[in-house]
Amino acid sequence: MCQVNDKHQLEQHMTSPSSKLLTSLSDALLRTFSKVKKPDDRFVHMKDAVEKLEDNLNIVDRLYTRIGKRQQDLSHDYTDFSTSIRGLSVFEANEGANYKEIDIKLRQFAEAIEAYATNVTNMAKNEDLVHQNHIHELLSYCQATKDQLKERDQKQVDFEELTTYLQQLSQDRERLLHPGQNIPGTSLHLGEYVSDQMSKMKGHNLTQTRRERLARIQMKLEELQQEVTVANDVHNAFSSRMIHEYAIFNQTRIKEMKQNLLCYVDSRVSFYQQGVDVWSKVLPILESLDDID
Repeated sequence: MCQVNDKHQLEQHMTSPSSKLLTSLSDALLRTFSKVKKPDDRFVHMKDAVEKLEDNLNIVDRLYTRIGKRQQDLSHDYTDFSTSIRGLSVFEANEGANYKEIDIKLRQFAEAIEAYATNVTNMAKNEDLVHQNHIHELLSYCQATKDQLKERDQKQVDFEELTTYLQQLSQDRERLLHPGQNIPGTSLHLGEYVSDQMSKMKGHNLTQTRRERLARIQMKLEELQQEVTVANDVHNAFSSRMIHEYAIFNQTRIKEMKQNLLCYVDSRVSFYQQGVDVWSKVLPILESLDDID
């Protein structure tokens, strides 16, 4: 983040559109390839659970789509069959008065087939409207959760980068406070060494130069400590909210899926009951045709 702040200072001197575009692209690339150094197991498990749920929902969605298509095809086949039976009844009616009864029976048979085709169509539409839409809503939530997990990871990356930069500045301050000493956890920066040597060659007061650098570093440290605190608070608040919302979603999802499955079962039972009623009317019609001379 402090690196980003340094970039903002440079942007004040670079006002051309191409410079701003390059800066935006570099920031986007940094965010794309930045990774969390210390992953939180809670959110790792959350991501795995959401991805598994998404995979299973996609499988169910594909099955719903395939079944719905076959149900529509079946409905069209029954409709075509009914049309053929009506055509046959017209043909029988044209044969004369003796075939009038056959015409009536065939038309009744065709009407029963049309009723069954309508039941198949209504069931397919109901499943598409209620059950498959519910699957799509869950899939949308999974995608939204994955997006939020990425955002949470980015907030953690921001906090980790700020913390790392704060540690680096603290080490720089220690090196300036204790020049020539081996400070644990620090290493000599070639840039600082060259800067000191150049100052000596120019006749600058090395002590005064170090004091000025120390003052600048101290000012950055104070600003950076505030930014680290804010980044930590934002990261913790976002994480806590995600955990709370995910828990609510899991409870709601379980209830809704149970209700959805019960509705699906009721829809199927209703369809099969209607089918039984239709075919119960068809069988006597077909049997009565055998009694016609």
